[in-house]
Amino acid sequence: MEDTEVTTRNRITPEVVDVLKRLESRVGRLSPPDVVEEAASPDSLLHEFFEWDDVVAGEKYRLEQAQTLIRRVKFEVIVDEATVRSVRYISEPNDDKSMYIAQPKIRSAKHASSVMAAELARLLGNVERTLGIARIHAAILPDGIAENLESVRRSIADILAECRG
Repeated sequence: MEDTEVTTRNRITPEVVDVLKRLESRVGRLSPPDVVEEAASPDSLLHEFFEWDDVVAGEKYRLEQAQTLIRRVKFEVIVDEATVRSVRYISEPNDDKSMYIAQPKIRSAKHASSVMAAELARLLGNVERTLGIARIHAAILPDGIAENLESVRRSIADILAECRG
């Protein structure tokens, strides 16, 4: 019985997704503070996703837990007869606060390009960081790693420029 409790704890069920959708429907977006507020009740389906012992975790940590929960929710859509699985909620690139929008609500090319540009900018930063590491350790890494990463960096930078118009 204990194994079952371990495997079901923190599992994103359709009921958990429904709670997040309900919160999202209030203002059209989902915010970590709203998720933490909903989860504060021990009766909430979201309660188990958070550490409530203030000695272990404070409000700021719970906001990070809420962001993690939001980013874990997936959805599927059929595109050209193929099923595509992706995150349901994505960061709004133009918000100062941490706000998330459901992908199905993105309807304009401008909005989609803005979201893609924000994601690509984060990716480009990670590739540039990795490239720096590869250059420093080029002597002990397999041949061509840094060159391949540079090619990836250029490709991402080109796509980012396209998204930014």
